[in-house]
Order: sequence, then structure tokens, then C-alpha cells
Amino acid sequence: MKTAYIIDSTASLPEAYQDHPDVYQVYLSIHYANGDSLRDTTDPEALQRFYEDLPKEEEIPTTSQPQPQQFYDIMDDLVAEGYEAVYGFFLSADLSGTYQTAYSVMHEYDDRLTVHVIDSKSISLAIEALLDHTIRLQEAGASEGEILDHLEKMVDQTALLCCFEDLSYLVKGGRAGNASALIGKILNIFPVLEVHSKVEVFAKVRSRKRVYATIVDEIEKRIQDYPDGVERLIVLDALNPEGVAALEQAFTAAYPHIRVEKTYLTPVIGIHAGRDAYGVIAVPNLPRRYQAN
Repeated sequence: MKTAYIIDSTASLPEAYQDHPDVYQVYLSIHYANGDSLRDTTDPEALQRFYEDLPKEEEIPTTSQPQPQQFYDIMDDLVAEGYEAVYGFFLSADLSGTYQTAYSVMHEYDDRLTVHVIDSKSISLAIEALLDHTIRLQEAGASEGEILDHLEKMVDQTALLCCFEDLSYLVKGGRAGNASALIGKILNIFPVLEVHSKVEVFAKVRSRKRVYATIVDEIEKRIQDYPDGVERLIVLDALNPEGVAALEQAFTAAYPHIRVEKTYLTPVIGIHAGRDAYGVIAVPNLPRRYQAN
């Protein structure tokens, strides 16, 4: 079955998937007080400039989801090119309207394509991992039912713990969840946050070293519950070299047989995370019967 995949720009797609002929991206944007706009990007130089300039902004920029026309254009192209099925993978529905827009538009094509729209309940490469597993499972001969069952479990299991050192960005953007309770109430507290559907406070500690230790300890506990093991560990970066290096070193030492990757949070996520955010995603492995493929 000829299958296409749609994914949003916050997924930090690596080049291999950016150039994949069956993978299509929709783009979120950020908007500055002076009227300028920036399309979400993974370009390293643009990301460096974005995070260096972010603290200088007198007013925190706003973000916007992809316009519905982006989805209509892609879906029309898929029909014209003879695709029979499409999977969509998107930023958590509790953090953005992107999933709902995708769901509404893509399912208008149910009479022409088999449509599956997945709420990642997460951000960044946790979204890309869903795409990656779907493509690899299809190549290995997994059935549609097996793929959808695996994706459901993967969304539920994938762990993301992080620290946003300046929570004002998250609160002003309306994505704080219970993290808003920390603002202005407690000094010298570093919140360890968990992203699963919403952004919630997992723990409150009093030093960066305790942040690193808390993230490492909890990720190790989560990994023990992965029935098929862990495949990837991804360190998230919003221009915080100290935090990123500490997590990279800790996980590389603890899991020498696991890929430890690093990726920047894209600008749309960075607007809410703020500069100096960092964290880790633990991606579950493929089902054991497909791991050799």
C-alpha cells in the first residue's frame, strides 16, 4: 500500500526524513511584537541566533499552528499522486491546536485514503520517533493493526523529563499546567518537568546537580518498565551547554549500548521552554520480533 506521512515542524526531523519522498511537513510559526515572523526551523545557525536573541525580546513572541490550507495542499497532492494511506504525527493536542486541525482536515479525505492521525502527547523527537517506527515496521511487514497497537503503547510509554530554568515563558504562553504554581512563590527552586499531554511538575529540587540526578534516576526507572527495552536516549537543548553535557555524560556512561543523541528544541517549542531549557526523551524499542529487521 502506497503510504505517506505528515508530521509537524516541532518534531526536529533529521535530514534523512526531511528528504524522504513520502514524508511531508507542516510548519508552525512564531510572531514578534514588531510584526516579523519566523517559520519553525531545524537549521543550526537559525536556532543559535534564535536562542541568543530570545532573552533580548521585551515582549515574548507568540506562536501559531499551521494554517488548514497547508494540510489541504498536502492531502490534495497525496490523492493526485496515488497514495492509498496516510499517517499523521503531531505535537501534543493539549499544547497546540495542530492535532485538531490535522484531524479535521485529514479525515475529510476518508473516502479517498486510509487516514490515521496520531496525537504524540509529546514534543520534539518523541514525535519523530513515531514516524521512524511506523516506517520501519511497515518495511518489516507489520500489519496495520500491529503498527497502530505499537504506536498507542509507544505514546503511552515514551518518557520526557526536562528543566525549563525560566518558567515565565511557559506561563505567559498558557502551557504551564501545574508548573504555574511555582512562579513567584518559591525562590532557588529548579522544577523538573514531565511532558505527557501537558507540562506538569514532576519534582522540585534546589540545585542543578539535583535536577540532573532526578532526571537520570527517573528515566532509568521508566526504562526498566519498557517491555521491549529502550532504543534511543535523546538530550534536548535550548542553548544550555552545561545541562546538556551533564545529561549526555550520565546517560552515555549508564547506557553505553544505547544511542544518545542531541537535538535543539525548535523555535516554536523554545518560545515556551525559554533559553537554557534541557531534558531527555527515552524512546521505547520496536517489538522484539521486529528488532532484528
